[in-house]
Amino acid sequence: MTEAAANDEIWEKYERDNPGWVDELQPPPAGAGSRSTMHTADYLEPDAPDPEHLEPDYAEVDAGHIKAKARPRGAIAYQKKIHSVMRPATVAALKYEPTKADGAAFLIYGPDLETHLANVAATNKNVARAIDWISETGGDNHVLALALVTVPLALQLLRNHEPELIPKPRGFKIPFTHGKRWGTKWKIGLRLGKLREMTADPDAMIKHALSDPAVREALAKQGVHP
Repeated sequence: MTEAAANDEIWEKYERDNPGWVDELQPPPAGAGSRSTMHTADYLEPDAPDPEHLEPDYAEVDAGHIKAKARPRGAIAYQKKIHSVMRPATVAALKYEPTKADGAAFLIYGPDLETHLANVAATNKNVARAIDWISETGGDNHVLALALVTVPLALQLLRNHEPELIPKPRGFKIPFTHGKRWGTKWKIGLRLGKLREMTADPDAMIKHALSDPAVREALAKQGVHP
């Protein structure tokens, strides 16, 4: 036992035997040095760590956990194909008020969708075949582009003839029956509903289309005078 340890033991026993002991009023116990006496070698020893303030033993941090992973082979090529479909669809949606919010959603979420869908296509043959079929081969999808311009035209034609298309009971002439008609109590027709907002007023469209002098002149040469 070191000198300092022996001295501390004397003091601890003395304090246990004299619970009311006050340092300033009573002399130290016999054979004990000063209470603060510490052997030089003990002075150099570090204090024992406080268990409540010990730093947790964390596992080593792996920076690779947050690094972007390499994309599958072929993902970039599929992303171009997907973009060839998404781009015209986004532009078409932004043209009309009822679908403008859809176009905005494509603008915000489309890039991430293209990236992750392309990664799946590069590793999944079924998804890859579907994208190949939709996007055809390279460049923008011409079939999709045709559909995107055909749909507005078809809706406008329906709007132009909307009065005749209002659902109502209808009758049909039966061929080779000398004018006999077949009727039905069911209402047959079509309503555009919200799709009507994607069309123009027929009279306003006529005025706009025929307001160009060059168009009127070209029609006049062909005997058409609108």
